[in-house]
Amino acid sequence: MHDPHLFPQGASGFADWTDQALIDAVNEGNHAAFEALYRRSRDWVVRLAYRFTRDAEASEDALQETFLYLLGKFPGFELRCQLKTFLYPVVRSFSLNLKHKREREADSKESLLVLSAEYAPQPAVFPLEEFEYALSKLSVEQREVLILRFVDQLSLREVAQAMDLPLGTVKSRLHFAVGLLRQDERLQALFAET
Repeated sequence: MHDPHLFPQGASGFADWTDQALIDAVNEGNHAAFEALYRRSRDWVVRLAYRFTRDAEASEDALQETFLYLLGKFPGFELRCQLKTFLYPVVRSFSLNLKHKREREADSKESLLVLSAEYAPQPAVFPLEEFEYALSKLSVEQREVLILRFVDQLSLREVAQAMDLPLGTVKSRLHFAVGLLRQDERLQALFAET
């Protein structure tokens, strides 16, 4: 346990603290420790939310919702895994809810348009970069496992825990995702050394 009177006054004083130490401090009433958790995790949360929403504003909204949810867990919150592992399903849920809400709103507006406008040719999109192209070849489930494993660098067990899946399912999805990507001639250079 930490003495609340010995805590640094600002979030910058917590740079060398572990997530668990920060959570212990927040449980003891230190608001600056929560701010430090927020600053440490916010960029990752926004990037993760953007993967689901593809909308910068919705990603910022998901960030706010995620940390309001986390704040509601205190005092008494017990972290039993990595913070990213705990936050992943929370961010995913808020992001998908926001995405669906925005899609419903967009559908409502779109239904007011003339039918011919619905079928108008779409403007050309800039060419996909190799990574985006690679991800577009995979199912949503395979994409999630691949990103959590190789971008967020979670272990296979942490991916399984974050996605609430059996470890075997995670391994299988990852295996098939990498296998599909290796079959594509355009992507073979990405796997030359693996």
